[in-house]
Amino acid sequence: MNRLKLLKKAYERKEHLSVKNKEYRDFLDLFIKLEEKADFGNKGDITAKAILKDDSAVTSIIEAKEDGVIAGVEEVVYLYKKNNVKVKACKKDGDNVKKGQKILELRAKEGSLLKTERIALNILQRMSGIATLSREMSRIASMPICPTRKTVMGYLDRKAASVGCGFAHRLGLWESFLIKKNYIKSLAHNGVKNPIEYSIEAAWKKRKESYYINIEVEGDEDVLRAALKFRELNNKKDYPCIIMLDNFSPQGIMDTVNKMKHCGLYDYVLFEASGGIKPEKICDYRGCGADILSIGCLTHSAGAVDMRQVVIR
Repeated sequence: MNRLKLLKKAYERKEHLSVKNKEYRDFLDLFIKLEEKADFGNKGDITAKAILKDDSAVTSIIEAKEDGVIAGVEEVVYLYKKNNVKVKACKKDGDNVKKGQKILELRAKEGSLLKTERIALNILQRMSGIATLSREMSRIASMPICPTRKTVMGYLDRKAASVGCGFAHRLGLWESFLIKKNYIKSLAHNGVKNPIEYSIEAAWKKRKESYYINIEVEGDEDVLRAALKFRELNNKKDYPCIIMLDNFSPQGIMDTVNKMKHCGLYDYVLFEASGGIKPEKICDYRGCGADILSIGCLTHSAGAVDMRQVVIR
């Protein structure tokens, strides 16, 4: 079993999280449309209309006010071009930036620059904050990490985390199988005797529709049942079959993974650890034995990287 190859097949989404991908581009178009509707309303920028005397073309830059990892450049370049702003990117997604460094250079009528300023900065600052936190937590953990679906800006948040740590989780309910505890409880409530095995087998029959099959478990008994079923179905070891160890302590993860090795089941599954993994505790998970950590705080609690737009005429 090539664990790294299967890990990348399951969690790497770079080709999807780009404006070159139609589905991502459609989401970005809708996101921009909603942001512009909320900001412009039916009247547009009433301040600019009332105050600006000369709406001639000017040059402006966006610069960092603190250090960080840049994300969102591709998205704001797309935004600017839609609004007739000439843009030159001085940094690309994934680059490190220092306080005072230039990120983008812009040229357009002043009204157009003021109209797009807040939306562009919101995208850049939040995405860069997520990328910065993701890069740092990945570095400290010394192992693969990925975000969860606990997002504010949907695909943009996932893209930002991917820029920082290289991986993303499933993009939506439509994309991959994630059998959560609620599904197992529902099956048991409806009289299914072996809900873990039943749900895995049902997903396996539809596996061509999905990048992977992931099942969330609570204890070692459930881990064993899931691993045995995956071994039965995935004897070629060529499809990502994942067991999510939910709210296991770092020591608990290590103990469980060692048990699976002892039982001869380790080579049939990947292990994802999730639940309550905070920045201040991330170092505790280093060497825990999981293949990847899924971390909600990457997208639901990341701060922004402060930036500003400056007109230089």
